[in-house]
Amino acid sequence: ISPGAKLMLEAITITDGLTVGGASGGAIFMLDGSILTINHSTISNSRAGYRGGGVSNYGGDLTIMNCTFSSNAANYGGGVFNTGSLTIIDSTFSTNNAYYSGGGIVNERGILSIANSTFVNNRTTNGAGGAIYDFEYITLIKNSTFYANVAYWYGGGGGIFIDGISKPEGSSFTLTNSTFSLNETQFESQGGAIRNSGGNLMIYNTIMANSNTSGDCVNASGTVLGSFNLIEDNTYSCGMSNGESGNIVGFDPDLETLTDNGGDTQTMALQPISPAMDAGGSESCPDMDQRHALRPADGDGNGVARCDIGAVEMGTLLTSIQTAVEPTDYTFPNDVHIIVTNDGTELDCLRVTEYTSDHPKA
Repeated sequence: ISPGAKLMLEAITITDGLTVGGASGGAIFMLDGSILTINHSTISNSRAGYRGGGVSNYGGDLTIMNCTFSSNAANYGGGVFNTGSLTIIDSTFSTNNAYYSGGGIVNERGILSIANSTFVNNRTTNGAGGAIYDFEYITLIKNSTFYANVAYWYGGGGGIFIDGISKPEGSSFTLTNSTFSLNETQFESQGGAIRNSGGNLMIYNTIMANSNTSGDCVNASGTVLGSFNLIEDNTYSCGMSNGESGNIVGFDPDLETLTDNGGDTQTMALQPISPAMDAGGSESCPDMDQRHALRPADGDGNGVARCDIGAVEMGTLLTSIQTAVEPTDYTFPNDVHIIVTNDGTELDCLRVTEYTSDHPKA
């Protein structure tokens, strides 16, 4: 796409694109000053010998909405390589591969905005950033899910690797109400969800968990500010501590599996026992979740609507419940009798959950 050109692609499929030698942009190549919007489309199985297996954007303005990028590959940026402006909304990046960096995306000092999107099973073969490799400039990610992305060999950051060593003045990476689970690195302690190397990282209302030996959040260098996050890993939590600034550290978020929970992309809902429910901060809470369901909701039924941590906001589960035994009198193995007040609607299921004494919801 030439400089100054404007193009919209609507409801199309591009597959098996290929560049030879050291060329970039397996399916689409954009030059500085070009404008491209891709809507309700699929780009898959495309290959580039250098950068951007799906799309290579050299200084243009690229918007991706309601799209799927799958099984694309390049040396850098299996799905997209970006040096311009890149906006991604309601889209899925899956099974993309980069030999070196950024299985899903490489953002090289561009402006990157991602909302309501899912990154699943993207990977690198010999580099960092299984889903995203970000040479930090301005990056904003909210209401998004990162699941089972992998960075092999050098660098780490199974979900996201932030390279801010030589960042421009005023650079920042902001992550809000997102969910990371089962992202990994080949080597231990390299940051299954995130590895920050010199960046200015701000994390709010976000879940990081199930990174196995990779460590959930590793801050190799740079600054990390975070509040109202849930990080399962006590050791690798980017310096965040349990109970400080609303953070919950060292607890399982009790996530459901990745599936269709409504909306345009697959998500991971919270189980009813999740400590992430109604535990987020209000100042950073978006108006909607990844599925476009309204936030906040009263997930625990206590009469107060509060933002959930993570990409999915759970609705009210039960109301008007009381126990026959006062909590102060309750001792095992007493029976508990639950009275459900009928408000005119049918009750399909009633679930009773027992918390341990150290659980955040206890």
